[in-house]
Amino acid sequence: MRTDRNASAPSRVPAEVPTLHSRRDRLFTIVFIVVLVVMGSLAFRPRASVTLDAENRTMAPWPTGVPARTFPTAFEHAFADRFGGREALLRGYNRVRVRLFGVPAASNVLIGRDGWLYFLGEEGTSFDRYYRGTLPVSDAQLRAVVAEFARRNAFLAANGIAYVVTIAPDKATIYPEHLPHWATQLVTRTPLDRLVDAIRADGSVRFVGDPVAVVVATTRAAAIDAARLASSSSRNALKAIAFSTVSPASAMRLPRSLRVPPPVV
Repeated sequence: MRTDRNASAPSRVPAEVPTLHSRRDRLFTIVFIVVLVVMGSLAFRPRASVTLDAENRTMAPWPTGVPARTFPTAFEHAFADRFGGREALLRGYNRVRVRLFGVPAASNVLIGRDGWLYFLGEEGTSFDRYYRGTLPVSDAQLRAVVAEFARRNAFLAANGIAYVVTIAPDKATIYPEHLPHWATQLVTRTPLDRLVDAIRADGSVRFVGDPVAVVVATTRAAAIDAARLASSSSRNALKAIAFSTVSPASAMRLPRSLRVPPPVV
């Protein structure tokens, strides 16, 4: 009885692979090897530039004079930046991500409607923090920004330079109609509104209230005209006018990142 059951049970051994398409398999193998050889050989071709424009960085250099234990890793990085067809493969990969899944190639870019793109800041949080209001901005941060503006104003005034502060609007502020439907402002008063109130309450810095277009003045006369257009008074003995034009995101980083430059005479 036991022998009969074993004989009737289905076998767990898979069937042999059919050999009817051996030519096809050989052809695919040859093509695969040829593609790998060609793509690998193109990594060693001379290049006019070592800059990866799409990635805004320089290629990893070929390893020369490195210790043996670090040579494989260094060679892998250099080869990965140069193999043939790399740019086309990356371009196709990113197009698939964008068109099929709506995922941008860069993590700090937001895809809006009608093909519009919005920068989310270097850390990818500026849009949520300063436009949507989903991340907090403390009053202490705002006071630090105002104190930095006042410090710059005092430094420049000591050198006979007037200091005018204006805040350039972000792209999302000018063109909110192209943002995704979910990207709405969740606060009635943005950090920018609070910063403007803090600057005006301090009163030590000349501030242009509404966001304005920035004109780069190449001459003293043009600088004085720009100051007049900005409703800022100018003196005949004025040496120069320093405009501090920042975005809401960069304004919050002022105390940590920016320093007063030498005066321009």
